[in-house]
Amino acid sequence: MSGSPPRALRLARSILRPWRVGDEDSLVRHANNRRVWRNLSRLPHPYTTADAHAWIARASAQSPVTDFAVTVDGEAVGGQVGAESDSGITRFWFRLPASA
Repeated sequence: MSGSPPRALRLARSILRPWRVGDEDSLVRHANNRRVWRNLSRLPHPYTTADAHAWIARASAQSPVTDFAVTVDGEAVGGQVGAESDSGITRFWFRLPASA
């Protein structure tokens, strides 16, 4: 149905779903990692709560949705960052261990 929100894609150990309000704390916790930042050209570092609020507002306003959260046990632990229709490239990032 046109105009309806995208559904979640349930996988064996995770769910791919649109970013939503409430993901900010998890997003800051996992995106504020230098190793994640080094591999994503548009991610600010340090990654702040203000950055997360801006991202969630932008991503949740997309139509159609092109940026998705990857969740494990209900927590956003990474994301799919834009599918580039001209190149067919899709980028993902995931949390890293605290020592990383």
